[in-house]
Amino acid sequence: MIRESHISKAIIRSALRDLEEFSEVDVAITGAGPSGLTASYYLAKEGFEVLVFERRFSFGGGTGPGGNLLPRIVFEEEAIPILNEFNIRYVKTEHDLYVADPVEVIAKLASRAIDAGARILLGAHVQDL
Repeated sequence: MIRESHISKAIIRSALRDLEEFSEVDVAITGAGPSGLTASYYLAKEGFEVLVFERRFSFGGGTGPGGNLLPRIVFEEEAIPILNEFNIRYVKTEHDLYVADPVEVIAKLASRAIDAGARILLGAHVQDL
C-alpha cells in the first residue's frame, strides 16, 4: 500500500537532487518569458548547462492577451527566423507585422528549451547573482 509519506519522500528526495544539481550551472537566466526561454534554448543547444529562474509558478512571463485582451501577440520581421525554427505558426498582417497565438508561442519555446537541456526553476525569486 502506498502511503502519503511515501509520496512526500519521493517528491522531496527528487527535488533535493535537482536543487543540488542547480548549484553548478554555466548560465543562469532570470525570467522564463519569451526572451529567457529563447536564450536558454540557444545556449543549451550549444552545450551549456542552463538554469532559468522564474518567480511565478508558470512560465511565459507577461505573454498573453495584450492591451486589447485578445489572444494574439505581435512580432516584427526580425523575429520570423526564430518563429520558423520553433515551428510557430503566424500570420502576416499589414505594416510588416506578424501575429501569433501566445499559448502556442510559449508552449513551443518552453518545450524546445527543455528538450535542449535547459532547466526551469519555478517559484524562484532572484535577489543577487
